Amino acid sequence: MHKEKAIKKIRYVITTLVVFMAAIMGKSYFSVVEANAEETEHSAVYVESKGEDSISAVQVTSNNVAASEDKSSNVKTGWQKIDGKWYYYDSNSVLQKSKWINTNSKWYYVDKTGEMQTSKWINAKNKWYYVSKTGEMQTSKWINVKNKWYYVGKTGEMQTSKWINVKNKWYYVSKTGEMQTSKWINVNSKWYYVNKTGEMQTSKWISSTYYVKTDGSMAVSEWVDNNKYYVGEDGKWIKTVVKGQTIKFGIEPFKKAVPSTATKIHFISKKDMPADVAAKLNSQKGTDISSDNNGVIKVYAIGTEYYVVSITDEKMGPNNCPYMFMDYKISDIEFKNFDTSNVTNMSCMFAGCSELKELNISNFDTSKVRDMSDMFYSCSELIELYLGNFNTSNVTNMRNMFEKCSKLKELNLSNFNTSKVTDMSDMFFGCGNLSELNISNFNTSKVIDMSYMFACCRSLSRLNVDNFNTSNVKTTSFMFKECSKLNELNLSSFNTSNVTDMKYMFMGCSGLKQLNVSSFNTSNVYDMRYMFIDCGELNQLDLSNFYTSKVTDMSHMFSGCSGLNKLDISNFDTSRVIEMQYMFSECSGLTSLDLKNFNTQYVTNMHMMFKNCSKLTRLNVSSFDTSNVVSMYHMFSGCSSLRSLELSRFDTSSVTMMDNMFDGCSNLSNLDLSNFNTSRVIEMQYMFRDCSKLEQLDISRFKTSKVTNMRYMFSGCSSLNKLDISSFDTSKVTDMSHMFAYCSGLSQLDISSFNTSEVTHMGGMFYTCLNISTIYANNKFNVDNVIEGDNIFYGCNKLTGAKGTKYGMYKSDIKYAHIDGGSSNPGYFTQTGFMKDGN
Repeated sequence: MHKEKAIKKIRYVITTLVVFMAAIMGKSYFSVVEANAEETEHSAVYVESKGEDSISAVQVTSNNVAASEDKSSNVKTGWQKIDGKWYYYDSNSVLQKSKWINTNSKWYYVDKTGEMQTSKWINAKNKWYYVSKTGEMQTSKWINVKNKWYYVGKTGEMQTSKWINVKNKWYYVSKTGEMQTSKWINVNSKWYYVNKTGEMQTSKWISSTYYVKTDGSMAVSEWVDNNKYYVGEDGKWIKTVVKGQTIKFGIEPFKKAVPSTATKIHFISKKDMPADVAAKLNSQKGTDISSDNNGVIKVYAIGTEYYVVSITDEKMGPNNCPYMFMDYKISDIEFKNFDTSNVTNMSCMFAGCSELKELNISNFDTSKVRDMSDMFYSCSELIELYLGNFNTSNVTNMRNMFEKCSKLKELNLSNFNTSKVTDMSDMFFGCGNLSELNISNFNTSKVIDMSYMFACCRSLSRLNVDNFNTSNVKTTSFMFKECSKLNELNLSSFNTSNVTDMKYMFMGCSGLKQLNVSSFNTSNVYDMRYMFIDCGELNQLDLSNFYTSKVTDMSHMFSGCSGLNKLDISNFDTSRVIEMQYMFSECSGLTSLDLKNFNTQYVTNMHMMFKNCSKLTRLNVSSFDTSNVVSMYHMFSGCSSLRSLELSRFDTSSVTMMDNMFDGCSNLSNLDLSNFNTSRVIEMQYMFRDCSKLEQLDISRFKTSKVTNMRYMFSGCSSLNKLDISSFDTSKVTDMSHMFAYCSGLSQLDISSFNTSEVTHMGGMFYTCLNISTIYANNKFNVDNVIEGDNIFYGCNKLTGAKGTKYGMYKSDIKYAHIDGGSSNPGYFTQTGFMKDGN
């Protein structure tokens, strides 16, 4: 059995070889007859030779090798199945290889052996085609290969890197032709999403985060889903951006993006951007200043002009506005798309915008604002300010609000609701160009601070504050300071029962002729310094109801009230007052002043207290307790009408400054200072200058060991006929210039106690002492350190030295200031001992 099978196999091989050899040798036909081992069957091979290289037609049956069924016809062309594989012969019976074959309008591909390809991809000229299991090239359909889908077009070519539309659904195939699924696809810089079946998604949310539009592209920086939601520049849904709600930005990011050198700023929506501007800004990325850093508010710049753009076209607004534009150099701000409806703080918002001339914020919603302090502070060039319908119903702080808006011509505050305001200090300070101000609607019932409120409103000619409720006000200091054009001010309705500070309240109201403060309750006031200073036009002032028991400072209180000819302050309780310097200085119209009830037990400063009260003829200060006073300089200087002054009870043991104390008291004929304790005094310059009617002055008990300056001390005391200064210790004095100048009544002067070793200035010391004939001195009168001693003896026509040296016009300088030594060493002084011997 095995032997028979082996014989059959050998026969088959031999037969096949014979067939091919016959073809090669050019034989037309060659037949072999053999017995089939399995079935007795006649088998044959049909061969037609067509040259040396080809075998045209071979019919191989399933039973080994068989001849064509029709042995009498020519070799067939077309598809031939050989050993279960198909081959194609053209009309010339030539086997086709490596090419496409079109039969019956269908394409097939045969490889380099001529075998028809099936169920595989064919690469032809770098293009891929797919043939089915029957070999037919597939067209216009999806192909699934190894669980991946590919699409072949109508020419059969596999599609790559493109969108495929099948039955109005879009799919994307990659560069390898594979259909993409469950992923984002970027095509021409736009993103698309395909689901797990590969279908491009449209008009829907992806992962509840991204939105794809009707064309499938992912929405970017726009409103989606019927304008209900907004997606950012990264395509993500920004949950904090809600249609109709303001988008927020922070002040710090804004100030970093928009520097203070900006000259113009526009707050604008993207849709409202002028086309020419938008074109310039398209190339810019912009700076994101949105609160959530989500790109919905961006800043762009063209030079020094800045655009703050709402990308969503919704209104934008800061979380709060304090210091927002402070010290910016802006000349123009446009608030076209700016929302302040949730802002609570606008303090210093435009402070220091010194280039701003016009500002329109009439569209501001200020209904929630609580703080407007310093809002327009120092907008020094601002001429026009449009506040529109500012809602100030919740504002509590208006401090410094318009301070130093020095060029504002008018200010419409008619709609202001100030019912909650507690601080109005400095509110209009320095609004020097405002000629009128209507604040009749102001509700001030909760205001605590009104200090500086109208200070330096120098153009205001009238001001109606009749309706002011000041029942809670604690300070009115500087309130009307330098309102120099106001000529009338009725404050009769003011309730000042809680006021503690009235300092400088009417300072510099130089045009004020009528001031009604008769109703003032000052029972809690502790500070009245400078209160009426320089109210020069006031001719009367009713202070009869002033209660001053708590006041500690009255310095400068009436200084410069030159129009007052009388002042009744007999009711004043000064028991706690510490400061009285300048209190009545420059009250040049006062003829009398009753201070007999003044309690000055705690006063430390009285300098300049009555300076230049030039019409005062009498002044009773005999009750003054001056035990704590340290400064009395200029105290009575310029009181040129005073005839007498009782100071016998003055305790000056603490005083260090007495310079100019009686300077210019030209009508004083008597002055008793015998009890003065000057042991601590440092300054005595000009002390008695021009006391021209004083005939005698007892200062024999003066202790001057600490005094450093005596210049002009007795200058102009032309009626003094003697002066005992023998007790003077001048060891620390550095300046004696003009000390006795114009003391024309003195015939002799004893300065033998003088030690002038420290003196550097002696110029004019005895200038024009016309009648002085003898000056007694000793060798302690030393001029070695004097640097200025011109004209020391000028005009001392009668002066003669101890040895007979007479005054000469050209011998008046410092070199003659020594004991006369005769012709060899001429001088004008006489030694004390020599005088005694002579007598």
